[in-house]
Amino acid sequence: MNRLHLGILVGMIFALVALGGASCSQQQSVELPTSPPSIAGTITHVDPAGERIGSIRVEAVPEDEAGSDKAVVRIEQATQLVDATGRAIAFNDLQVGRKVRAWFTGPVAESYPVQARAATVILEPAGK
Repeated sequence: MNRLHLGILVGMIFALVALGGASCSQQQSVELPTSPPSIAGTITHVDPAGERIGSIRVEAVPEDEAGSDKAVVRIEQATQLVDATGRAIAFNDLQVGRKVRAWFTGPVAESYPVQARAATVILEPAGK
């Protein structure tokens, strides 16, 4: 292999590494919603339906049997699951007792608790 071919090969490797690094950082961080969440509260139940999908029950005041905001929030493949910095998280990071904010998308079933699909779920830092 002559120097020209070696130089081209090294240049291609650097370009691929640079492109891969850019796409990874874009996947790890997303723009967080600026509007108020549809619900904010504590996760009181987790129902996984797969590696990245399932549902969570979020309650604004878990001690209240009725009267406070409660929702069964469906997590789908398209749902942005992130921490408070905008970095992607896994469904299994959504644990009972953790605080979240969720933004709904599509129709909301007007039951109690309400039932809706999530566009974005932000997991708050532990202990917050």
